[in-house]
Amino acid sequence: MGNTLATLRGAFSTPRQFYPAEFYVGKWWHTIFRQRRPTGQTYTYRYDVRVVGRESGTVPAGRFDAFKIEARGFNMQHEATLARNIWVAPGVPADIVHDTIVRQRSGAIEQFDRQELASLAPPP
Repeated sequence: MGNTLATLRGAFSTPRQFYPAEFYVGKWWHTIFRQRRPTGQTYTYRYDVRVVGRESGTVPAGRFDAFKIEARGFNMQHEATLARNIWVAPGVPADIVHDTIVRQRSGAIEQFDRQELASLAPPP
């Protein structure tokens, strides 16, 4: 599945390590990386990540038995707290669901989004 090297918001200094090589409930790790935005600004992120359980759920692409990953972090420059919940299923090369919440130092929500897998093409 790999780890993300860039998003529409910019490239990462190292891959964003939200996905372990092997999944099991209780696995945990830390990740820290920088992201350079198209504006030229660079932000540093730190996350504590863990696989917290397995859950079954349905999204537009179908029903999946997935591992739930919780990533809790901090944007060092903005002093914003970051919360991500990611559901991944063995053999599926994309997130089943990915929730993101960004809270500013004041507690105001800056970002809240949810992405669900819409379709899954069969392997070639």
